[in-house]
Amino acid sequence: MNRLRQKLGSWFHDSARLRNIGLLLAVGLTWFVFHTVPRDEININVVLVLVLVFLVSTPDKSSQIWMERKIVWCLILGMMVLAGFATFFVGGETSNLRMWVLVSVVFVLGAIVGSTRDVRWVLGGLLLGAVLVVSYGWLVHLNNPLNSGSFFQGVFMGYSGLESYELLSILTGFASLFSLLAAKPILWGLFATVGAFFTFSLVRLDLTVGFISTFALVITAVTIAALKKLDSRRVEKFVALGTASVAVLATASLLIRPLAGAIGDILGETTSLRDRFTIWDSVLDSLGVSGLIFGHGTAFWALDSPFAAVVHETLQSAGLPGFGHAHSMYVDLFVAFGILGILAAGALAFLFLRETVGLWEISDRWVLYATPWLFFVMLAVLGVSESVLASRPNGWFLAGILTGWVLLSGASRRGLTPGKPNVSKKPVDARSL
Repeated sequence: MNRLRQKLGSWFHDSARLRNIGLLLAVGLTWFVFHTVPRDEININVVLVLVLVFLVSTPDKSSQIWMERKIVWCLILGMMVLAGFATFFVGGETSNLRMWVLVSVVFVLGAIVGSTRDVRWVLGGLLLGAVLVVSYGWLVHLNNPLNSGSFFQGVFMGYSGLESYELLSILTGFASLFSLLAAKPILWGLFATVGAFFTFSLVRLDLTVGFISTFALVITAVTIAALKKLDSRRVEKFVALGTASVAVLATASLLIRPLAGAIGDILGETTSLRDRFTIWDSVLDSLGVSGLIFGHGTAFWALDSPFAAVVHETLQSAGLPGFGHAHSMYVDLFVAFGILGILAAGALAFLFLRETVGLWEISDRWVLYATPWLFFVMLAVLGVSESVLASRPNGWFLAGILTGWVLLSGASRRGLTPGKPNVSKKPVDARSL
């Protein structure tokens, strides 16, 4: 009993450990709370309280990292200002401007969390949040009278009732699991049950894009694990070639409709793909010159938006219901930021690739350089057919975390320890992270 008291006492007197536990709980609960919240119902006061929670629970403040990465923050702030002006001039109603503020706050909140020194606790928080979402989703499913308390009856719609949003949460859990298992392989047995739980939920969702995204995650994880011992210059060439190939294939699939149709036939998604083409074309046709250049911020899909009204008329004539998004992360990002914003986002993506590829120089930093890749690949694949990144608070939060990891990776390459002076040019040992 005395030993137990001593152990508990040492835990409660270890302020760094308590802050890490606070970070894990804050990330997990935020993911769970944001999961079912539509983008127009987030209370700004709640978000500000969550910001304070994160500032308290985040270990080793990252102010020095942020100062070192001025170009990243200039691009991010530039996109925010652009979206704010576009929202004001295109549809300056109070609700639209409030939405722009909320998106910005949640994104910056994610960046604060993502730039913390101990990435594993952030990953643990995302895993906790995803487990909470799936667990509560199954509780709702079993309590549905139509399912008669059976795992095998009815359709699993999860906690939010939206399959695509449940899929985002499950894939986020998978990405977190892969990285945590790579950081500590001894935990395979502990996470085996969690992995089986996610797999069973994914099967119940029965979404083709879900299986493709999961396959992409597994292939990416295996590839990075196999390549991490190679010389960084060889890996850089491999990554450049692979990225270019994926970009060309994705662009060709969107622009060359017969090719996209053939892919849809193989996947059994011909009707769904054809409907998405109709949505994308109607959205892009209604942008106008100013929308093409500057975007519409958060005003395009507002209830009183004339642009959305034109889209809805086109969809109704095609026998489709009205939507509040374009069913494509890429189309919605273009609608929000226009050509100028997409150029800034492209620059951020380039910095992301450069920083993560540079970390291949260090063979034992799997979590730091592989984790952003896993989430990046997950969102890239899922974003072709869904708008979960652009239209939901969890998407904004996850995008911010990815950006924070870019900030952290840049500091790690320069031998910086967040919140401490740069006393050495030698990279920080991954085991201290």
